Amino acid sequence: MAPLTFLDTNLLAYAHDADAGTKGQRAREVLGSHDRAVVSTQVLRRPWLRSTRCWGCVLTEDLSDGQVIEGVRIVNPFQG
Repeated sequence: MAPLTFLDTNLLAYAHDADAGTKGQRAREVLGSHDRAVVSTQVLRRPWLRSTRCWGCVLTEDLSDGQVIEGVRIVNPFQG
């Protein structure tokens, strides 16, 4: 069994950025070559918060309704 590979969020960001050029291409190659990769939820938190900070709120059922994380309010659109 292949060992686990820990992925940094920069790799994920470049892989999904259509304008990332050669970095994006290389990131997709790297992601495709690792069968057993993991990403820490703590590592994902920072870029997620950075990208949502300007929104003021996030609509999701995956986080606690009414929770405020660094000024971003979580709203569950399916909750009463």
